[in-house]
Amino acid sequence: MDTDGKEPDEVLQPFRENLPSRLPRGVSPDVVLYVCAQWHLEAWYFADADNLRGYLGRPLGSVDTSSPDAIQNPKLHLKSLLADKFYTARVSEEIAKRLDANAIIRRSPSFQAFISAVENGPAP
Repeated sequence: MDTDGKEPDEVLQPFRENLPSRLPRGVSPDVVLYVCAQWHLEAWYFADADNLRGYLGRPLGSVDTSSPDAIQNPKLHLKSLLADKFYTARVSEEIAKRLDANAIIRRSPSFQAFISAVENGPAP
């Protein structure tokens, strides 16, 4: 989930409130780790330029995909590349399904940190 610059706790609160009742029997809510991207979701998409280009069916424009975390307003750039297609959570999911996490890890330090938090839990 991308918080679009909002405070992560504000965005995650509905999940913390509603997810426990949806967990399978025997799974404690205490073992659930909530992790979100505060700014970088769309930048991560640009980190896998080949697959993003394949999804869009067009060049990615002037954005520097070798340094995706430095892209200014990657969401706006992605929206412009989608042309007449609205950028929704469903479109974001479609894009994400086509991407290679290993390609993103190689180019995005923020994605590396995100994966580390998912794998190892929050920093002490």
